[in-house]
Amino acid sequence: AGNADPTPASFEWSIDTTTPESQINTNPTALSASAEAKFTFSAADGSGSGLASFECRLDSSEAAGWAACASPKAYLSLSDGPHKFEVRAIDLAGNVDPTPAVFSWNIDTTGPNTQIDSHPAALSASASTAFAFSGSDGSGSGVASFQCRRDSSEPSGWVACASPQAYASLADGHHEFEVRAIDQAGNVDQSPA
Repeated sequence: AGNADPTPASFEWSIDTTTPESQINTNPTALSASAEAKFTFSAADGSGSGLASFECRLDSSEAAGWAACASPKAYLSLSDGPHKFEVRAIDLAGNVDPTPAVFSWNIDTTGPNTQIDSHPAALSASASTAFAFSGSDGSGSGVASFQCRRDSSEPSGWVACASPQAYASLADGHHEFEVRAIDQAGNVDQSPA
């Protein structure tokens, strides 16, 4: 009879081939004295379908290791040494950021060791003296500086110093010299020489 359906069937859809772009907004310092790390991140999807989720991975160079995550992402009890954090966004169409945002850093939680290399005799007839000292940091970040303290009751306490540290016009009596190393990550020798 030639009757046409007055309400034809229709289907509309959108195509999104644009991948999102991930970025890390906050991260630890490049050299950290903390075994904890916290990251915040975000992503932009341009004219795409919008962001759906994120995936993160820590210290993985393989394709595996990605796990769903949300910002902020925190890690606890990390070991000393190098670490790498990666995050990638996934949009509503399922497009995955092909170039995840990456941050690499080193953790050093171990303090350095300090030693006195030369000092006056235990009983000295001189009111002037000098101390030579050095420090080592094993596999840590390396010694950055030293702090010295003479006669620990001094009000000034610990002060920056370099080897050799000289003193003049010392009063007769008992004296004590202490020195401690500080490494590049800010760890202080907890048992000064």
